[in-house]
Amino acid sequence: MIKKIFCPTHVLANAVYAHGNIQAMRYPSAQGHDYSNLIIWEERVQLPSFVQVRDTTGTLSARIPPKRAYRKRTT
Repeated sequence: MIKKIFCPTHVLANAVYAHGNIQAMRYPSAQGHDYSNLIIWEERVQLPSFVQVRDTTGTLSARIPPKRAYRKRTT
């Protein structure tokens, strides 16, 4: 029989997700005090909320949800 071992951060993430209203979670990394991990539940991020990710090297750039094309309103 295989015994499942649950990582504390997985238990925490499951509890946070079960809450139902939380869109993202940041927690300390095991790599060290200067590092963090980020979980984003994309299906929960809705306007006017958004997550914008950019790094200083320009390698990573993303937005959740993506920007919508501007449509001129006609009257």
